[in-house]
Amino acid sequence: MTKAALSIGSNLGNRFDYLQAAVTALAEHPSIFGLVSSSIYETKPIGGPEQDDFFNAVLVLETNLTALELLDLVQNIELAAQRKREIKWGPRTLDIDILTFGTDQISTEKLNVPHPQLSSRAFVLVPWFEIDPTAEVSGLGKLVGLVDAVSKTDVRLNSQMKLVVY
Repeated sequence: MTKAALSIGSNLGNRFDYLQAAVTALAEHPSIFGLVSSSIYETKPIGGPEQDDFFNAVLVLETNLTALELLDLVQNIELAAQRKREIKWGPRTLDIDILTFGTDQISTEKLNVPHPQLSSRAFVLVPWFEIDPTAEVSGLGKLVGLVDAVSKTDVRLNSQMKLVVY
């Protein structure tokens, strides 16, 4: 079993429903165990064209899948949400990134873990810290240090919505 952290985000359509659908699909998968979800945070988009704000959350889970099998799973969940990859960093119904996969450091054309921009993204670090404050990231150190080093100005807790793990 390998512990993995995923970020999920949406800024098109019913953002909450897309995030909830991703959580449900992962929770129902026979190779995903102990799924925990952060709260939802509303965040400004980074890069790309002008677009609406995102709903973001982080999920921590255990799996007996390989990293590439997990990548295939999350990409299929994105496809089920009609994710289109037309504009780099453009608006999307659902975006799922593998942040970490155990202590693995993977650098391939298809997958980079830990996620290359992880340490600069408050919209990932803040929700992740909420559910796994003692986490460590291979090659980067403790999550607490990463969270302390970023500006959290554009990361707002949405206390009115909560993802449900079935």
